[in-house]
Amino acid sequence: DLRLAVLSDDVKRIRSARGIGAKTAQKLIIELKDKLSLEDVLTKGVSDGAAQSAQNANGPRDEAIEALVALGYSSSESIRAVREVEITEDADGEAVLKAALKKLAFM
Repeated sequence: DLRLAVLSDDVKRIRSARGIGAKTAQKLIIELKDKLSLEDVLTKGVSDGAAQSAQNANGPRDEAIEALVALGYSSSESIRAVREVEITEDADGEAVLKAALKKLAFM
């Protein structure tokens, strides 16, 4: 959750931790953002055996996240929706986007 909050500049979510204020949250984002990647967030919790296939699936995931942000969804919402989508080997960015939009409709 912290990785997602840092990558999506979600100061409010980081501030929700006990003892963290707005300035500290902003400082954490600035210091950690360059050290994290979107792939870290997308492949979190994936087993070692499935890690390779998840890394191959990041292309369509990245495309879907970019499209959702372009449609006006926040980075945080977009990443969460795409993380919940199960991606098959033949899935492209469009298929992932459609599935993520369905997830967002019910969030």
